[in-house]
Amino acid sequence: MLNLNHLRIFCCVAKHRSFTKAARILSISQPAVTNQIKAFQESLNLTLFSQKRREVALTEEGRILYERSQQLFELEKEIENIIDDMKELKVGAISLGTPRSYARQLLPFLIAHFHESYPGITIRIDEGGALDVINRLLDHRNEIGIVAKVEETPGIMFRPLCRESLIVVLPPGHRLARNKTICIEELADEPMIMRETGSGTRKLVSDLFAARNFRPPCSIEASSTELIKTMIVRGRGVSIMSRPAGLPEIEKGELIGVSLEDSKAFLDINIAYLKDYHLSAASVVFLKALDDLLPEGKPVVGMRTLIARLFAQGAQM
Repeated sequence: MLNLNHLRIFCCVAKHRSFTKAARILSISQPAVTNQIKAFQESLNLTLFSQKRREVALTEEGRILYERSQQLFELEKEIENIIDDMKELKVGAISLGTPRSYARQLLPFLIAHFHESYPGITIRIDEGGALDVINRLLDHRNEIGIVAKVEETPGIMFRPLCRESLIVVLPPGHRLARNKTICIEELADEPMIMRETGSGTRKLVSDLFAARNFRPPCSIEASSTELIKTMIVRGRGVSIMSRPAGLPEIEKGELIGVSLEDSKAFLDINIAYLKDYHLSAASVVFLKALDDLLPEGKPVVGMRTLIARLFAQGAQM
């Protein structure tokens, strides 16, 4: 096994061509340097130095070892610099799981705001449904999730971030498209296109129907909100989803969104992470950035409110 302390002393002697200078630089006695070099050469069974008048000279073996050792200690210095940069949050990485709607609409603003203070921190985003986000947290593939809370999950901390209203998404020209609101009973005979089991929206919609003692007439089940919207445009049914999920197509006039007439028709979006898990320093400051959007510790109503607060904070900087 190579003794790195011996190697460090050897490099200091080789660099300055002097046992005396090396001892002074390393703050140890000259006899200690001599003894360490002797022990090092014996352990390697190599002669690394030769005496040349008053100067210490490297043998050929010593020269080769010194050149290669320099690469090692240069790498050591790089590692030390990286560690310092991570401590000072000049570099770092965050792995974040989130629904597609938040990845596309909120995160560009949030990341831009975050990078104003921490430009060297990389944020990796994994899109997915609630079950995907939770599983990535449990598998340690993501440190943070922004997700609808389906149910209590042992080992995961949920902190309220935002409350999104649910809307009925319809194709233009549908018989209910001109309604100001729609009640659950009016959907009893409509072919419903539903998210997959495990989705936060699916759980909430099922609960809304169950409260009225009937099951949603699910004609199609899909794991992708984009696919659901495509099927609605083609007239294959209607769906219930969070307002941000349907907003892009609604604003283009491709789909119609009508509010649900139900006081419980909202989806709670949470910040999620593992309990009793040491988050990286980068993730801690990212959570702090999210907390700053909730000065009273209460969830805001709607993604657009979060975005407005980001712009307000940017204006104050």
